[in-house]
Amino acid sequence: MKLYKLFIFSLLFLGNVQAQNSRDSLLNKLNTLLNANTVEARSTLLDEATKLKHSDNEDDLVLANKVYKELGKEIQYNELRKYILKKYPKGITSRQNVADEFLKQLDKRKPKWVEKQYTNWLKKFPVSNFEPKNRGTYDMVLMQLVKHFLATEQHHLVDKYKNTFIEQSLKTMTYYSIAEDYFKQEDFKQAKHHIDSALMWSDQSRQSTDMKVRSSFGAMMYNNIALLAAQVDLKQGNPNTALRLLPDILSKTKYQPMHGETMIFTLANAYKSIGADLDAFLALKNYAMQNEDIDKVWGEIQALYKDLNGQDANFEQLKNSIEDAKNEKHLQNLKEKLVKIETPNFELHNLAGQTVKLSDYKGKIVILDFWATWCVPCIRSFPAMQQLVNNSKNSDDVAFLFINTWEKQKNFKQAVQDFMSTNSYTFHVLFDEISEKNNTLLANQLNIPSLPTKVLIDKDGYMRIMVSGSDTNDIAIIKEVENLIKIGKDLE
Repeated sequence: MKLYKLFIFSLLFLGNVQAQNSRDSLLNKLNTLLNANTVEARSTLLDEATKLKHSDNEDDLVLANKVYKELGKEIQYNELRKYILKKYPKGITSRQNVADEFLKQLDKRKPKWVEKQYTNWLKKFPVSNFEPKNRGTYDMVLMQLVKHFLATEQHHLVDKYKNTFIEQSLKTMTYYSIAEDYFKQEDFKQAKHHIDSALMWSDQSRQSTDMKVRSSFGAMMYNNIALLAAQVDLKQGNPNTALRLLPDILSKTKYQPMHGETMIFTLANAYKSIGADLDAFLALKNYAMQNEDIDKVWGEIQALYKDLNGQDANFEQLKNSIEDAKNEKHLQNLKEKLVKIETPNFELHNLAGQTVKLSDYKGKIVILDFWATWCVPCIRSFPAMQQLVNNSKNSDDVAFLFINTWEKQKNFKQAVQDFMSTNSYTFHVLFDEISEKNNTLLANQLNIPSLPTKVLIDKDGYMRIMVSGSDTNDIAIIKEVENLIKIGKDLE
């Protein structure tokens, strides 16, 4: 699952915002400066925030405060927030502040209190008082409200509010949540009623000519909604939804959709329910060729393979041929990324404050792992990376350097130190930061596109392969890095 750079200014308020061209230009400029993460960029960001905070437009003031928050300017942030709340007592910031306060108390209060607070909030901050671009908050609050009523089994209140959304996107998401809850309770009639509506709206959204609608949550959740619709119908003895929707989703996602294992089993069971065991086997085989850590899938493939070919059929030979073909394909994909670019002889400090140079590792294959404490996929990959480090600790020709970059918090070095100690990671961490010797981050010098990114450096110090993103599966992570190392050794 890949994580791309987080553009924090792309949505200033909850909901989908279609900004004017001038605002789009400003947001793009701020995003670029933020991701540059240089002394000059931060200085320019502060200048932009200073200009914005003198505006008479609340949108501009909120944007200025976003900048202050991202730069860790707590004093400026708190002062400007107080000013905004005072100057605009019925504005977007006050509206969100009041909503946040009563939403915090949902689990402690009775339904009547919750309803009263919500009604008072709507009266104090009428939808009509805000421009369309600033109305997304209403649907976000309503979705949380309905989910609370659902969790507390206040189904009459769920029914009362579920159709009062302004836009279809979060209504779609809410109907999906309701259907999921009923499905778990095995109330398939209610689950079907809600999931069929969610599926129809999601499909409409993803096929819309409006880019805003096509990029909405409702549209983006189509695969998950389709899966639940297939599961609900299959439970009621109808395999048609699974057979109609799931093969297309699996094909388009190259058999790697979210909740892939659930999806492939749902499809296989649908095929088997109509006696199409060969189709079930082929679907499972295609899934096995694209994914790792699939013991349950292998078990089902084996059962179908023996049913189709006889109990004496050599399943292990089939399994090994699939694994070999899969690994060879992965190697070829990595080799297609081969380049030969001279890498700067960086000088970065490690956790102990020592200076580390790339030239220190001449004659070794080096894996650079660019990461940050806020990067969820980075952190998710670390148990697998620790296993790789352990496996290579006695190696004379392989080294791992974990480049901590694009950090935003003030005391990030201590946070990194604490994180490593708490999790007992033995990584050689280097801090990618601006200093007297480095006026540009190494991540920017190497054009790192996102986090996490791994870079293969050969024994002569050349950058050979860059791979961004990370799988959610430890086996896949290990295999990818092992293949990088294998390619590095083959380059000798």
